[in-house]
Amino acid sequence: MWWQQNACLWLNGQSVHLLKTKRTWYGGVTFRQGHWDYEAKRDPDWMGRETAVQACLPGLLRRYGLAGWHLRLLLGGPGVLWKRLSLGTPDRQEADALIAGAGLVSEEGRAYAFEAACPAKGDGGLYDWTVGAYPKEGVAAICKACHDAGAVIRSIDLLPAFLGRLWPSGTGTLVFQEMPDRQQHRIRLKDGLPLAYEVQAVVPPADLPPFRWLPEGAGAEDWQPAGPSPAVRCLMEDCQLTQATAMLAFL
Repeated sequence: MWWQQNACLWLNGQSVHLLKTKRTWYGGVTFRQGHWDYEAKRDPDWMGRETAVQACLPGLLRRYGLAGWHLRLLLGGPGVLWKRLSLGTPDRQEADALIAGAGLVSEEGRAYAFEAACPAKGDGGLYDWTVGAYPKEGVAAICKACHDAGAVIRSIDLLPAFLGRLWPSGTGTLVFQEMPDRQQHRIRLKDGLPLAYEVQAVVPPADLPPFRWLPEGAGAEDWQPAGPSPAVRCLMEDCQLTQATAMLAFL
């Protein structure tokens, strides 16, 4: 029997979520297992630094037996840059050249890998581009660690883009935070398009759901639970997964 072995790995600072799925050649799921790993000693931005990736990631890949698996990676945390830039072109190649040439994606002298997408006509004949970026040294170190471990990377995605696809309608702020992680992720969404992303140090609330939504124009007391969707809830119940881990099935 020929198997497809796919794993979705969410590297999120001190928290790591993993969803492993094994399918038959015709697509039927024969195995699905989720893991959630939390270590307070890990730096919130370890995924963006080469030396930290070399110290942390190989051990995680061995611990969860990911040699021979196809990986979809999800990156969140303070290393993620998410910007809206106004450029004089709707062409992707021209936009990439402008961004790289002018150094529009940079932070404290770090080199970033970036992708520009979703151009929209703005004011003054300019186009508003959404740009997601991550430190180049972190991306290169992650790719090398996975290759050395015998895993095959199929995709690398950033948290704002992934959550935007899962919440495709409405304008407001989406917040994600899990106990005991002190990182709170805040994404400003407009009909699924992430406009802004930031990570704040916040004491995790013990009695609130991990995902919360505040519609635009609502009061500060009007936060409401965000999900899970029926499909995610079904996975949570069938496989005993947290909402954050179950969502990785849709990465």
